Amino acid sequence: MTSRTPSIGRTALLGLLLLALTGLASWALNGGQGGPLHAQGLGPAGTDAQDFVPGELLVGLRLTGDPLASASAQAVDAQLDAFLEPLGSRVLEALDLRGAAEPLAGRRLRVPVGQELAILEELRRWPNVAFVEPNWRVHAAGWEEPTPLAPNDPFYESSQWNMQRINASRAWALSLGGVIRVAVVDSGVDFQHPEFQGRLLNGWNYLAPFTQPQDDSGHGTHVAGLIAAALNNGQGVAGLAPQVLIDPRKILDSQNNGTVTNLAVAIREAADAGDRIINLSLEVRAPSTVLESAVNYAVGRGALLVGSTGNFGQGAVFWPAAYPGVLAVAATDRFDQRTYYSNFGPEVELAAPGGLSEDPILSSWAGGTFCGNVYHPQSTYCTAVGTSMSAAQVSGAAALIWGMQPGLSAAEVRAILLETAQPVNQPPEQVGQGRLDVLAALRRATPSDLTVSPPSLGWLVEEGQASFSATLALANPSSDPVSWRGVLVGSPSWLSLPAADGSGVVSGTVRYEQPAQIQLDVDPASLSPGTWTATLRLTGQRSSGSQIQVDVPVQLTVADSLSREYLPWITHNAAPFTWEEPDSGGRQVHFLTDESSTGLALPFAFPLRGQSYTSLRIYSNGYIVFPALAEDGYGPNRCLDANWPHQAVYAWWADLDPSLGGRVSTFRSASGAFVVEFQGVPTASGVTPGYAVTFQVVLRPDGTIGLNYRDVPGDPDRVTVGVEARDSLFSARLACFTGTTRLGSPPRSGQSLEIQAADLR
Repeated sequence: MTSRTPSIGRTALLGLLLLALTGLASWALNGGQGGPLHAQGLGPAGTDAQDFVPGELLVGLRLTGDPLASASAQAVDAQLDAFLEPLGSRVLEALDLRGAAEPLAGRRLRVPVGQELAILEELRRWPNVAFVEPNWRVHAAGWEEPTPLAPNDPFYESSQWNMQRINASRAWALSLGGVIRVAVVDSGVDFQHPEFQGRLLNGWNYLAPFTQPQDDSGHGTHVAGLIAAALNNGQGVAGLAPQVLIDPRKILDSQNNGTVTNLAVAIREAADAGDRIINLSLEVRAPSTVLESAVNYAVGRGALLVGSTGNFGQGAVFWPAAYPGVLAVAATDRFDQRTYYSNFGPEVELAAPGGLSEDPILSSWAGGTFCGNVYHPQSTYCTAVGTSMSAAQVSGAAALIWGMQPGLSAAEVRAILLETAQPVNQPPEQVGQGRLDVLAALRRATPSDLTVSPPSLGWLVEEGQASFSATLALANPSSDPVSWRGVLVGSPSWLSLPAADGSGVVSGTVRYEQPAQIQLDVDPASLSPGTWTATLRLTGQRSSGSQIQVDVPVQLTVADSLSREYLPWITHNAAPFTWEEPDSGGRQVHFLTDESSTGLALPFAFPLRGQSYTSLRIYSNGYIVFPALAEDGYGPNRCLDANWPHQAVYAWWADLDPSLGGRVSTFRSASGAFVVEFQGVPTASGVTPGYAVTFQVVLRPDGTIGLNYRDVPGDPDRVTVGVEARDSLFSARLACFTGTTRLGSPPRSGQSLEIQAADLR
């Protein structure tokens, strides 16, 4: 429906504009967040109040304009020095503010920590201060919210490569799961281990009934730790599903041997007890009707059974994993290849890290037992290798999914795990659907929704204004797709959907990595002064069949005339743009052709997440790799994964060809950084539409990575931006546009980013 209100008179309209602009100016000065800066910290409302560099302020000083409010840069610096000196503060450096709305001299100030707010408010009163703001931190993990979790468990970063490979830190940012019962049918669990305090059920000891199922081999505790060790408890390791309840059912003795009869009874009783997941990190080398019937019984009770394929490197999956009712899990190494010991065959459905002797799996271990040749008198930690470890991680992932979506069936949880597995270029009989990806699984389990940005549209125009267009962005937090339809309610004459079909409907599908857009055309030329309203109605349908409806209000106010002086441009820059220049040594130009690279030594050892590099290789497609080993790094861009390269900075990974123009060079900057610069480098022949890019990769001796963008396209079809380190176990992911996938937001022209070691997670 279209409606209008009576015309607003010119005087009243200007009064409203002045009132609105007073609020707008306050919004801009307060960080664009609609609220004042808080006394407890400088963060805008709704953000981390300490998300800025302590003890620093950024100031813009007017150099032209009203003579009473202007000053030369020297005079302003003198005034600043006089103000800062009694505070023990000073000007740290000049900032490049070219491109600001007016000529400004930028300064970065050192001020006392804790007094940022008071000094900021004082400086705002100075007539020649155009803006003053904190030195806000810029975060690298731009394509996922919330930020990946960084556990404080001390062994996580140094030793738990398996958790890093399956994207655990990013999965934990979505969910830590829930109170799900998981049966560990194994050698028992160490009841004194601190990783399980308060989350161990009584379980059952089938070898010595009515006694505690205490682990006397270490294997069961190791498996349980991978599933459910405490997260962020400041000790040991991190488990995948830290909120689950472990039901230990001991059927293996101190030598890790047991019987099929006990195994079958344990499976049945775990199902009867309500355990939703039954982990079977064990193997039987021959089929058994007794065992198969127990598996079928548990499946009928709604349990998900997860089993290891076996550790003999044979082309036959052992039991119980070989039964259709059990999700059969093979083992992979650090680089997603099937391990030599992992049994394989057509029954394999999924793979997960199992480790090798040079890259074992670290987890909790039982006191009073041996790990290798080392005796552990008390609860501690130890490494192990095998498909047992692989199955345990899949059980933990299943528990996270069920914690997020308790209403799912076991078959649905199993399907999510398989649908979201990461392809690893191995035959299905060796790795099934691929390697476990916990982040992708939780993204698929996230309830689908239809979100619209902005949630409403409104414009103020003069009578007779020419037509213009606007765009709405549609998103879905889940990889479970939503099919949507959009229609304008009441068919307003001044608003249209240019992509609509003959019925006036636009439609499409939206999922997490594939957002959508809707263009609206506005034609106010024939409208008389007043306010005109309309509604864009969006209807979405989930894969489950349930419906979503979102109404987007649209308002157009037509004024008989507007006085332009009441509509100033008010901008707020969160971080200054920087551009490095060579020191006295000048620059070295590198002549690269299409799909080529060049290796060179670094002037210092560059630290990258615990490793140090003395060389790098520059690729013509806009990225650098550590070290400068000759590798096949060509081909279309992709999202960051475990494939080569394993340590790289992707400043602008696209199909570029320096032989068609521009310049690729390197130099030392005055600050001591090593800089790789792409200046005006065009895209390769065949890229449509073509463009040229100018950007810098800045490597600092302390391991900080700077990315400066002077000229890049606003909406490229294909580009990857990010950093990966330590065999791609740690990464900062900013954007990935592959033609079919759109994740994150590429950098903009005039933007600088800084990536530190802590941003790589």
